[in-house]
Amino acid sequence: MRGSLPLAVTVSLLIVCIGTASAEAWRAADGQPFCVERDHLQEWVLALLQSDREWLAQLSDCTSLRVGMKIAVIEKYPSESDIGYVAKVRVFGRGASVVGYTLKINE
Repeated sequence: MRGSLPLAVTVSLLIVCIGTASAEAWRAADGQPFCVERDHLQEWVLALLQSDREWLAQLSDCTSLRVGMKIAVIEKYPSESDIGYVAKVRVFGRGASVVGYTLKINE
């Protein structure tokens, strides 16, 4: 058939559209923690709470995001807490993006 898309292409486009429509996104809050390595996220938060600058310096793959940076969720990790959860995210800023982990506080 001329002008029609193959079934596999059509199904793929539908999956992409559905995935995009259901993706969760938000803007970073002031001081939102972000780490490239998931294991470092908990350490980063503990170091921040203890105001331990040396510990923070050792976690070079972590940072506090700037207010308003766009965050798109890739995967949510199960949490027993009602407060929030850890999420694998893509953070967008100034023409680039990076994948890592952050905490999402339930609203």
